[in-house]
Amino acid sequence: GKAIIPFKYNFISEFQEGVSIVKSFVDNQPLAGIIDISGKIIVPLSPIKFTKFSEGMIAFEQYGKVGFMNTKGETVI
Repeated sequence: GKAIIPFKYNFISEFQEGVSIVKSFVDNQPLAGIIDISGKIIVPLSPIKFTKFSEGMIAFEQYGKVGFMNTKGETVI
């Protein structure tokens, strides 16, 4: 088969609502981001923690702050 997502992530979650959470380690630091089904980066890898997508939103925590993001990577709350 044809590789759709490059082999640069340590973890790729199941796609939900057309996007997936990806995780990788850089200098032993865990980083996370979001990609779409074509592999396009929606949220670049960064020190962020995500929950699961639900109704077009995902909760996240970054730098001690909590918020919600949509499937386009836009912070909405």
